[in-house]
Amino acid sequence: MTQPEAVAQLRIDDGGTWVVTTASGSMYMLDLDARTVIRLALDDPHDQAADSAGLRRDGEELTLVGFVGDLLVVGAPAVLIIHGASETLAATTFRATTAVAEIRRLES
Repeated sequence: MTQPEAVAQLRIDDGGTWVVTTASGSMYMLDLDARTVIRLALDDPHDQAADSAGLRRDGEELTLVGFVGDLLVVGAPAVLIIHGASETLAATTFRATTAVAEIRRLES
């Protein structure tokens, strides 16, 4: 069994399903075909890095509108444009991360 593909950058139109891990240990599952994002909540919140805090709607699928700059790059913070982060407002917002540590394609 081969290791899933890791890349240094990712564009919104690359397609596929990816896991983006940040310097703080947060993980985001991006489905670029369905244009969705899920910030994966840790099983044990005590294992979180000191600078990784829980966010509203962790573990829930949100609409991924795009990336600021149209590109995610290892070593730079990611800024995701998402829709549905608020339970009470149908609004589009930005979610910024710490530096991206790894971008890895999930096997299909």
